[in-house]
Parts: sequence; structure tokens; C-alpha cells
Amino acid sequence: MTNQRAGKGLAKRGSPHKGSKPPATAPSRRMDVQFLRVIAVLSVTIFHFAPGFVLVPQGYLGVDMFFTISGFVITAQMLRAKDAATWSYPGFLASRVRRLLPSAVFVIAVSMLAILILGNPVNAESESRAAGSALLYVANFFFAHRAVDYFAQGQESAFIHFWSLSVEEQFYIFWPIAFITIAWFAIKRRLTFTKTLAAFAIITAALSLLGATWAMAGDPTRAFFMPWWRVQQLMIGALVAIALHATPTLFTTKNRITSNIITATRVLCVLWLIGLVLQPSNLGSSGWHNLLVSLPVAFILATPQGNDPLTTTGALKPLAWIATGSYVIYLWHWPIWILLKDKAPANTNGYLLITFALITTLTLATLTHTFVERPLHRTFIFPTRNTLMAALVSCVALALAFVVISPVVASARVGGAANLIQPPITKAYEDRSPVLKNGCFVPFDSAELKTCIDNPGRPQKIVLAGDSHAAQWQGVLSQVIREENATLITTTRAGCPIWDVRSDYGAKAIATCSSWRAKFFAYVRKTKPDVVIISQYASTPFVTTDNRSPEGQEKATLLESAVRESIDKLNPYVGRVIFLEDTPSDPTNPLSCLATARLASDCAFANQADSVDRVTIRQAVKNSGSAHLVDPYPTVCPRKRCPVAIENRLVYYDGGHLTNSYALTLSPWVKGWLDTNLQEAHSKKGS
Repeated sequence: MTNQRAGKGLAKRGSPHKGSKPPATAPSRRMDVQFLRVIAVLSVTIFHFAPGFVLVPQGYLGVDMFFTISGFVITAQMLRAKDAATWSYPGFLASRVRRLLPSAVFVIAVSMLAILILGNPVNAESESRAAGSALLYVANFFFAHRAVDYFAQGQESAFIHFWSLSVEEQFYIFWPIAFITIAWFAIKRRLTFTKTLAAFAIITAALSLLGATWAMAGDPTRAFFMPWWRVQQLMIGALVAIALHATPTLFTTKNRITSNIITATRVLCVLWLIGLVLQPSNLGSSGWHNLLVSLPVAFILATPQGNDPLTTTGALKPLAWIATGSYVIYLWHWPIWILLKDKAPANTNGYLLITFALITTLTLATLTHTFVERPLHRTFIFPTRNTLMAALVSCVALALAFVVISPVVASARVGGAANLIQPPITKAYEDRSPVLKNGCFVPFDSAELKTCIDNPGRPQKIVLAGDSHAAQWQGVLSQVIREENATLITTTRAGCPIWDVRSDYGAKAIATCSSWRAKFFAYVRKTKPDVVIISQYASTPFVTTDNRSPEGQEKATLLESAVRESIDKLNPYVGRVIFLEDTPSDPTNPLSCLATARLASDCAFANQADSVDRVTIRQAVKNSGSAHLVDPYPTVCPRKRCPVAIENRLVYYDGGHLTNSYALTLSPWVKGWLDTNLQEAHSKKGS
């Protein structure tokens, strides 16, 4: 059923009525849909340009708009081609390749070249793998496996935005297969094709919506990228196309009042979408919230365009230009932002940087559309099979070339200091505590309490709890506790303070963090461990109950109160509470410095052991009278400047976390304070 002859037979036998409709011709470009594309691409672009997410707090919803539009456009194209008996699966894929691949390959290749020449060589290898995943349209699975956040320190990839393009490409592969199968099934069962297709789309959308809501509650970071939880948005657009194909005059009316109501509703839908991306509360992505975007978009798609505000606005030349180039604008905006942000001086005005990034994005998008996208889409006329084979071979070859060449170029660019350091700075991120790599570390927006156990079944129980700054100690503690005949239970979560404060990462993060924290305290009450070691980032941002960021004395008072309250909650159920202070943090990533430095000492950073937040927490722990304070600062940074490498051993894998290999060298120091506290805990429990 994948050649033109089969397509003709399918079209004739699968028509919904005895007399087939005359072959449908592609309609002229809908300027109301183009206007939606403008809203979508500008929302996403400005959202990604920090501090752009303050200007357009929910701009990421532009991707949801694109999904619904794509489902509509592609399904409408397939239905028209089926009626005209010109549809074939290879032909459809080849048309998608000609439309999308040249610009994507060009942007990926130029971006990767810029990374190799101008970017941090530390990131070259990981970026080459990310570029390969983008070329092969599996970026969503690649980044789900890495479980990254767009804005996480040290994890920003120039290719992460390809996750959504990968979802769409996967839809283009599997939706036509379902289309063919349903047509065959409808013929066999003597069913109406469009009704059967619509039923399938409704069931698929409903299952996807339910699954997405469930998955986002369990593992939101990975669920965000999964195509099966995104297909609901594409299917809503597809349903509109199916409905209009079956009933072209669905919303057409000659009644002026009804027509005015439809026009007003279309305008309200656009205002609603703009209001959604501008409103400050975090709506989340992938789940029932998608309906807040998909349904208004679907209504606009379903209703006829005319001389209404949406159509006339979308036809304005500047907006029509942005809409036509929306695909290449989306391709360029993120790698441009990553490179500019990395190279801009530290004191650069944020809004000036945004303006320059927008101008650069629009300029490169225009050039790419003019000299790559449009010429190759219109003149790249190879036979279908040759087009598909050439696309596959070229993408695989380029992906392999990136992976092979990147380490060589990165090594050539690395400076003298880095050549002496172990592990190699290009492998630094792999040298993390085991708990950060084995799936035990709870992601940023999850409330799940995971407990991972080292050396189980021993008479003494030690709990390590906190954020990633606590997790960095799990490797060395798991080694030391074996000598102590103790069990280590690690429970850590990204970006969530143990202190009872509201983390400044949005409403959802506040709720999930509070839930995780409550589960942790309940776990301690239930298990009554001998020792609880708590540690966290010293300067975790938090907000008041009215969502203000406190400053000065107010911040110190709130923080001290939260610290003492948390320790008081633990103390009755624990033999000994230990607060392990935060390690030194470099405001810039030391690996970037080491990549080009002549000596490792050139990259040392200022000792900030007495920063305001550290002093506040330290004093609160001391004032509690029931917790023991352990300060690693004098051990890790004994002088005025903190080394980033000691005896050619790398100390940090990013700006604020110790490498596991360095942490293991601190075993004698860790054993010293742990021995003392285990004895104190034993005495307390025995008294």
C-alpha cells in the first residue's frame, strides 16, 4: 500500500461516500494560521532568551501550538492527496525530507562547527552526540535519557530544542502508517474511512492525555520529551482536519449574527493564547494543561478565515515574513542564544543581549530560508527512493563524523594545564557520585522519595539527605560506612532545600518540593536512624508566602527560623543530626578556565567561606544546640583562593560539585567526623 497504484485503489475504495468527491486542490495559505505561527515562534524564542522567560513566562506553550497546527496541516495534506489518488507513504516521507531536512542539517552543521571553534572544548564530545541525535530525529529520547532541564547549570545544549522537531518527525513516520492501516481496515469492514480515522484519533488522543497526566506526576522530566504523551496535541489538530474534510462547510454560515459570534470567538481565542504565555503562574507542559492551548488553536483551525482580524493581521508583511520563516527561526534561536550568552561579557545588559540575539536569529533565518530552505525544497527533485536513501546516509555519516572529529578537535584546543589533569576535563561530568548516575537522584519537579541503600542490613543506619550538594558525598560515605559496619540510606532531590522554605522555581516546584520534604521527615520518624546527615546548596533561592524574594535581615531571619525548625523536627527521632556545610562554589565553571589555562592555579577562585548565606545557616545550626556542624571549606579550600585541581586531580565537575574521585581522597577526613558522631549517637540512644 506504499506505491501510487495502491494509493489510487485505496482512494477509490476507501471514499466515505459512493460517489467520490472531486480531487481536492490544496487551499491557498491561511493567514490566520500564519498568525498563530507568529505567536508560537515569538513566544518560544523570547521565553528561551534569558531573562526572556520573565517577559514571556509561559512562552514554552508555543511548542504546544505548533504541535496542534502540525497535526492539522499534515492530516489535511494526506486526506487531499488520498482523494486525488496521488498519495504514497514513501512520497509523503520524501516531501517531508525535502521540506525540513536541508535547513536542519545546515543549522546543525554550522552550530557544531561554531561549538568546535568557539565553544568550550569541555562540551564538544557531549554536544557532538546531541547533534547526532538531532540529525537522526531522536533528540527527544537522547535528552530524556540525560533527564536534563533547559536551564540547568552545565547542561545547556545547543541542540536540545530539536526534541520537539523529533516528536513531529516521529509523528510523520507513524501517523501515515496508521492512516494506511485504517484505510485498509475500513475497506475490509465496509466502514466509512473518515469516521474510522476520527474514532482512532479520538481514542489515541484520550489515551495520550490520560497517560501524560499520569506520567507527569511520576517522572515529569522524562515524560516531557516522550512522543506518546505529546501525540494528543497532534491528534487534536488531526481531528479538525478530518472533520473539515468530511464536512467542509462545518462552521460556514450566511447568518451575520452567527458569523460575528464566530469571528469574535476566534479573536478571543487568540487573546486567550497570548494571555496564557504572558501569565506568571507555571502551567506545566504535557498533561491536561495542553487542552488550554490545543482547544483554542483547534477552534481557529476549524473556523473559516475571511476578512476578520486574525486573517488581516496575519497578512501584514512583517508578520507574514516571520510566519514563513518560523521553522528556521526556531532552528537558529537556541544555538545562537547559547553561543552569545557564553561569549558575552559578564556585565552585559540582559535586554541588550536579547535584542542582539533576536537580530542575529532573524538575519540568519532569512539567509537560510532564502538560500537553503526555499531553493532545495522546490528544486531538489530526485526520485523518492533516492531522496530517502540520500537523507538517511548523509545524516548517519554526518552524525558519525561529529562523534569522531569532536574529541580530536577538543583535545587540540585544550590548554597546557588541562593536559596534566585527571580525569580529563572532557570526561569531568562522568566523574560524579554514583547516586547522581544510577537513577536514584530525584529530578527537579518530582515529589517521589527514593531511598537508595549501601551496605544493607548493618546495625547502624545513616541517612544522607538534601539536594545535589548532599548527593556529591554519597560516593565517599558509601566507602567509609563499610569500615563503620553501618548502612547508608541516601535520599536526595534536585533543587529542594531541607529547610522549610518555598523554593523559587515556580508553583509546581514549590508544591513538589514541600511534598518531598514532608515525606522525608515522615521517613525519619518511621525509621529512627542513628545519624542523619543533611547538606544542601548554601544559596538556594526562596520566596515568601506572597512570592517575594526576601533580602537582607528579613532573608536571614526567615532562613535561620527554617533551619532551626527543620533540625527540631529531626532531633527527637535521630541519634545525631549532622549538618554538612556546602562546598566552595565557583561563580563561573572552572572547566571553562582549565580548557585554555597554562596553569591550573590560574583558575583558582576567591574563598567565600563567610558569605552571608553560609554564615546565617552556620549560626542557626550552632544556635539549635542539637545538631553537629561539619565544615568542609577549610579542607577543600584552606587558603584565600580555592584550587580547582589538587596534585593534578580535578576537584570539580562543574561550578559547584566535587568530582567523585576527589571526594574519595577525603575519606580520612570524613571518617574522622563520622566516627565521633556515631559514638555520640550511640550514647544518646543508650541513655
